Amino acid sequence: MFESYDAEAMPTPPSLEPMDPWRRLATYRDRYEIDDRLEPVLRLEQSIRRREYRLGAAKRRVAELEKMLAECRHEAQVLTREITESRRLGALLVDEIIEKVRVEMGEAWSPRPIRAFRAWSVRLDGFYGATDSRWETPTMEATCLRNVPLEDIPHRQTGCGPPACGVYATKSLEFLGGGGKVDRHVAMGVVAMTGKVIEHEHGYRGARATAVAMVVRLGGQWLLSDAPKVIGAMFEDLPRAMVEHGSKDAPTEIEIADFLNRAKKEEEAWI
Repeated sequence: MFESYDAEAMPTPPSLEPMDPWRRLATYRDRYEIDDRLEPVLRLEQSIRRREYRLGAAKRRVAELEKMLAECRHEAQVLTREITESRRLGALLVDEIIEKVRVEMGEAWSPRPIRAFRAWSVRLDGFYGATDSRWETPTMEATCLRNVPLEDIPHRQTGCGPPACGVYATKSLEFLGGGGKVDRHVAMGVVAMTGKVIEHEHGYRGARATAVAMVVRLGGQWLLSDAPKVIGAMFEDLPRAMVEHGSKDAPTEIEIADFLNRAKKEEEAWI
């Protein structure tokens, strides 16, 4: 008689997880003499080991570079702060030197524009200065007939005049006449003076001046503007600019004075 067979009652062998091929190879090499068959695999294993060594070296280098990068970033931050502080200190020293020069010599190179008032004569073809020189653009460069080697224009001495060379401007509207009043064919404005600027009691003589605000009356038309495009258009073609941008509504003397004073105060200090 055969006993009945119950498959479910039999113990189940433990499950075997797949072994890594390299571990299996090691097992078989211990068990059998098979090295003569493994030349391709052994060459590949050596190649893998070389690459693993190079990978380790690369990772160490990356770690060193990351450390160097962090140090460089820190140094850059420190240097940036030091440069900023040095520039600030340098600006203070420049201010002190320029102020001393300005007081002692009555002149200085201005790091930023000095704003002042001036007037022009007005004709149909544009604006003219005191020496009957026409301003072709909003910026006028000073010239001098006297050749003085190694001396910048305008000259501090007045031997090249009269009038002494330089673009002129005043500190106050009252020196233009009328305290803001504009006659029929006169333009008034604010100029930004740059380069060498000689300061006098009531005004300045500068190497160059740029019109930054204008009040113009041409016939029955008025135009007040501090817009660079509009000012440029006036110097390029005054009658056309007056038609396109002007108005027949006349501003009061107070409105003119307020407009020009605001334009001057935007940037008028020595630095």
